[in-house]
Amino acid sequence: MKPLIRIDHREMHTPLARYLQLADVEFDVISLKTGDIEIGDRVLIERKRHSDLCRSVVDKRLFRQAHRLIAAAPSPIILIEGEEGHHESIHRNALQGALASIAIDLGIAILHSRNARDTVNLLEMIAAREMKRSLRLLKTMSSRLQKMEEEMAAGEMSRHTRFQRPGSGSFLLSDERRCVENVQGMLSNLHPQPSKKIALLPLDDGRLRILQAFPGIGPLLSRRLLQYFDDLASVLSASHTTLCDAGLSPAVALKMQRLFGDLNHQ
Repeated sequence: MKPLIRIDHREMHTPLARYLQLADVEFDVISLKTGDIEIGDRVLIERKRHSDLCRSVVDKRLFRQAHRLIAAAPSPIILIEGEEGHHESIHRNALQGALASIAIDLGIAILHSRNARDTVNLLEMIAAREMKRSLRLLKTMSSRLQKMEEEMAAGEMSRHTRFQRPGSGSFLLSDERRCVENVQGMLSNLHPQPSKKIALLPLDDGRLRILQAFPGIGPLLSRRLLQYFDDLASVLSASHTTLCDAGLSPAVALKMQRLFGDLNHQ
């Protein structure tokens, strides 16, 4: 596959057309409102012979053309063809200043070529680079699309896209629950551990199920209380200080004391 160059029909009456037919590129002759040569979907080139460049600076056409190039393409180029003559209508410093302003202030690339053959060689290199860039972009997009299709076929989704499905709030709830459990575990390590060492209670212990039936008391607190106290009666009648000694935080101990106190007075 050869790179494609689109050229304005007015350029076909210049020596550039003859050398383009001999180049290792494909070219289409079209009508361009702005610029003379178009390569890919980014590059737009305004080709100027040196004598025409000098005249366009004098009559201020150059800056109008430069602004149109910026508006028409993301990568505009002004290509100056030919060498500087001895009878130009503008001083060399004025010409260089105009080109510097276009390059620096407007961000347009300025390229030079010796003649039409040199111009075609330069166009070949630009077209080849643009074709490689387009192929890389196409390959990247194809691989991403293939990966998305494989994920959809396997039922796998990223952590972001899965939240867009109905019922995705369950992920948030599970993450929140896990975070609360981790924080509770870290807070429990800050309080003094019970001095009594008792073997771990089995999960099916009836006393554990009774304690877990109370609001706000989970498996962790139930095990901690039964490891410190001998029976349920001691847990229900424990004071705030005793509950703190059992390894509970002051806030949790106060909540439990109030809960068990209400039960004892019934």
